[in-house]
This record gives sequence, structure tokens and C-alpha cells, in this order.
Amino acid sequence: MSKRVVFTCLALLFIGLAATAESLSGLSRNTVNFNLGMLFIPISIILLMGWKSARTAAGVVFAITYVAQALGIYTLLAFRHAMPATLAGMQVSADFLAIYMVMYLAFLVYLNWMLYTDVFDEHLER
Repeated sequence: MSKRVVFTCLALLFIGLAATAESLSGLSRNTVNFNLGMLFIPISIILLMGWKSARTAAGVVFAITYVAQALGIYTLLAFRHAMPATLAGMQVSADFLAIYMVMYLAFLVYLNWMLYTDVFDEHLER
């Protein structure tokens, strides 16, 4: 198994675990917070197993995440004066939070691109 495959699957697993931890943290404060990143846990495991359908499932989750991030960035910047922006409990400017979201989105695009490289093709063909 290639280092690229392992890195991509572990990065997706880490994103899924972080999203799950965030949702459970919100649940402990009596707030329901469904984070789409939780869906990357089963996808990363299925990708490591080498199932061909995992790439399609990952593409669907990536597409949903892209739309949700784009709507979040738009809402954040359009209504920056109406709502305060917080990151990990700290008050930050809306511009900083938008840049943070764009950087996260860029990392997701990179991971999505990694799924369509030759190394992943070889891994999923076995």
C-alpha cells in the first residue's frame, strides 16, 4: 500500500474523528450539532479496504461538504455584522473565520484530488 493512500485515508479518518468529537462535545452541552465530517470515518475505512464504490461515496460526501462550506462562508461574510464569529470559544473576526474555512476547504479539495491519482487507481483495482 502506498504512502499516499495511507496519508489520505488517515487524514480523512482524522477529520471524521475530529468532527465526531465536536458533535459529542456539543451533545454534552445539550446542543445538537451534526457535523458532516463524521461521514469520513466509514469512508476512510472502506477506502483502506480497497472497495471501488468508496471513491464514489467519498465524492458524494465531498460534494455535500463543498456546498455546505460555500454556504457557510457566504453566510458568514454576508451577515458579518449581525452575528458574532467564534472559533473554539474565542471571539474572532468574521474575515479570519472565513479564511480558516477556505483553508479547510482547500485541504479537502487536495484530499479529494488524491483519490483520483494513479496510486489510488492501483489500490482500488486490486
